[in-house]
Amino acid sequence: MIYSFWHKVPFVRFLIPFVFGISTSLFFQCDFFISFLAFIISLSGFFLVFLFLKRMRYAALNGILLTATLYFFGITLNLFQNELFKNDHYSKVNSAKYLIVNVDEVVLEKSKSYKLHSKVLGYFDSSFIQKNCSGNLMLYVAKDSLSKQLKYGDVLIIKTNLIAEVPPPQNPDEFDYKRYLRFNNIHFQAYLRQNDYLKTTLTKTNWLFSWVYDVQYYFKQTLAKNIVAHSETAVAQALLYGYDDEIDPDVVQAYANTGTLHVLAVSGMHVGLIFMILTLMLKFMDKTKRTKLIKNIIIILSLWVYSLLCGFSPSILRATVMFTFIILGQMFSRPTNVYNTLAISAFTLMCMDTNMLANVGFQLSYMAVIGIVFLQPFVSEWYDPKSWLGIQIWEITAISIAAQIITFPLGLLYFHQFPNYFLFSNLIIIPLTTIVIYIGIILVAFSKIPIIALWLGKLMYWGIALTNLIVKFVEQMPFSYVSGIHISIIQTIFIFIGLAFFISYFILRRTIFFKLGLVMSCLFLGLNGLQQYKNLTQQNIVTYHISNQTAINFIQGNHSTLFIDSLLWADKSKVHFHMQQHFWHCGMKQQQICYTDNSWKKILIKDKKIILSGEGLPIFSSNDSSNFILIIKNKIKLKEFLQTFHPSQVIITTAVKPYQAKAMKALLHENNIPVTCVGESGSFQLSL
Repeated sequence: MIYSFWHKVPFVRFLIPFVFGISTSLFFQCDFFISFLAFIISLSGFFLVFLFLKRMRYAALNGILLTATLYFFGITLNLFQNELFKNDHYSKVNSAKYLIVNVDEVVLEKSKSYKLHSKVLGYFDSSFIQKNCSGNLMLYVAKDSLSKQLKYGDVLIIKTNLIAEVPPPQNPDEFDYKRYLRFNNIHFQAYLRQNDYLKTTLTKTNWLFSWVYDVQYYFKQTLAKNIVAHSETAVAQALLYGYDDEIDPDVVQAYANTGTLHVLAVSGMHVGLIFMILTLMLKFMDKTKRTKLIKNIIIILSLWVYSLLCGFSPSILRATVMFTFIILGQMFSRPTNVYNTLAISAFTLMCMDTNMLANVGFQLSYMAVIGIVFLQPFVSEWYDPKSWLGIQIWEITAISIAAQIITFPLGLLYFHQFPNYFLFSNLIIIPLTTIVIYIGIILVAFSKIPIIALWLGKLMYWGIALTNLIVKFVEQMPFSYVSGIHISIIQTIFIFIGLAFFISYFILRRTIFFKLGLVMSCLFLGLNGLQQYKNLTQQNIVTYHISNQTAINFIQGNHSTLFIDSLLWADKSKVHFHMQQHFWHCGMKQQQICYTDNSWKKILIKDKKIILSGEGLPIFSSNDSSNFILIIKNKIKLKEFLQTFHPSQVIITTAVKPYQAKAMKALLHENNIPVTCVGESGSFQLSL
């Protein structure tokens, strides 16, 4: 049975070592020439054995050589696709004074700046001679009258001295934006003000993407005109073509907490709907082989155009490539195995961009489909409804269970939460959003007929408003979700392996699989127990790096006291981005919040004495004049302070202006007092 399965899915066997090779290259330092040499040697060995030793007894050797070939191919391809591998990358050009960059995507508006993804076209040296170079660059341009006019295709000239490597996370467990950009082949960024760049009269656009952005703008205007309400229009854009940058963060969080966030991301469901619509519309072309061929070509082209309009997101690419192979298989009368088709689509996409493997959407998309294809038939057997409505309800329920079983470890790893009512919410939201998508497609098609567009817009508004209302209602139900779950990559792997063993046991009924599943569970719980013990015995001071703000956490076991600016604590998005994951990682059960003020404070943790700065000079007893840790969170008269007090260590927070922190640091060095400037080195953790 196992041999028969592997025999039918050759691309699954090819994919596994290829994925391991890419993973090795993504997370470990690899040498291109060594991996390329290993690839050539293993490939040559494979062909030698295959051509000259055609005996079954050499099949194992051939398999090992092919596995090694694909493994080293994955490493080599990932290194080759890295832009830093190119000799003409702008970071390797020392003589560049100005870079010529092209804005190659739609400009995104942020709260204080515009975000521009750009490609480097060349540079000017000190003699203002133009030369060629290449690479990607992320630009953030301060908002003003000039930056407001920036758009896709603009060519800018910027100063090279403003370009810096993307910094690593400045706080423990903070989102790794550096790694995120690296996985998108971007390694440098620049923050520009009005005098830091020159907008030229030149434009450089791709006609295809220009058309895509024009169509997206038309869709946006059509939806905004007929739906009117901004919140519902933003959700409509996400449902139809995957543009989710304008959705209210609270709405996004509500969908995430109820396990329905996937409906806001253009996915295989959307491709399936387009496929069904086109198949029904073109059914009349099934009469002859020639017209059927034309029909299939139209469907394939339409799916790829829709993928293009949606920005080639990983989930929609997976679905489009898979449908393409299925249709091609039907055209050439070749039976297709769904696992083999999935493997081919994944292999194709990762050959185009190996970094796609690190994309969360890509991982969730493939795992969800594998769960649905493999587990849904078994789950469906749990219950046999008799009515048509019961069958439809149970089908959606079975799909939700199958997808959730396989994807929940990734949900815990990346999102640190589990939606308890995902069955109930998906049962309502999936059909409702499907209807909304159909209405949206019809609205766009009939947008030139005002009366029809008006009523379709009203229907779409009511549908989205009802969807949002239900999602928020489910979110507010008691125990609707569990948050604050923090697991490591190793624990996630143990969960997946354990799941595989338990599923194998329930299907094959072999006790060995159940025992192996228990072993994986024990390993997971063992790692979790070690982390819990570490959390219970921790005694730390953490000074967070948050620009112009103070946040100091005194952690004792799973209790903590957080001294924080009131305005910062009120900004939940900042707290979540910079600190929340660290709170979860430390397993904090109780947290006392103390707002910072202008008074001096003395804190005792066991035998350690910590003093928080305030205004003027402190009034402490002579016993407190030495052997303490001073945390400076505002401008103080440090020279006068040091005449009376003698700290053993000083920490300067990011609330202190950089030039003031620099002067304080110099003075402390003169007095031979150890000092850490959080603004320069990132967050500071001191174990007690």
